[in-house]
Amino acid sequence: MQVADPAQAVAALSEAQKRAVEQRIAAERLLERARLLEERLSAEAEQARIASEYAQFQRLRAAVTDAEAEERDAAQRADACASALRERSQERQRAEHAERAAHDEADAADQMLRERRAAREKLQAESCAAQANVTPFNGEPPSLEAIDLLRELEAQTQFAGEAARRIAERRAADEARRVSR
Repeated sequence: MQVADPAQAVAALSEAQKRAVEQRIAAERLLERARLLEERLSAEAEQARIASEYAQFQRLRAAVTDAEAEERDAAQRADACASALRERSQERQRAEHAERAAHDEADAADQMLRERRAAREKLQAESCAAQANVTPFNGEPPSLEAIDLLRELEAQTQFAGEAARRIAERRAADEARRVSR
């Protein structure tokens, strides 16, 4: 067995410790960057969820507005049909056939009114429910930049799990040495 020069051994050990410290610092920087990117991605995902809820609320609100307009049209038709029914009733002796047609038309219009009213009420209830869950969206639309940065970081740190394990072991060893002193 060859005995190394103690000075060379100390210098080699010192150099190895220096490289280990540099590697640990580099790994900790990578971990911090990954944590920051993860936080950013989480914030952008929350913004995307809020934007999606807001868009759904806007769609429901537009549907309610359309349903209200259709209900007004149906009400106007029902009023017109009721007026026609009154006119036809007065002319019953001369136009019994016209009276039946007006009844049919009024029934259809009334049915349409009920259907449109039910549709509007349903949409209105959904809109109210959605509005209760919607956080106002006043931010910028989320970007995919954080995902690209995470992919880049993943490519740079193929062995990030191993580096994190080694950092944790070194921290535990440092802590054990500090406690034992």
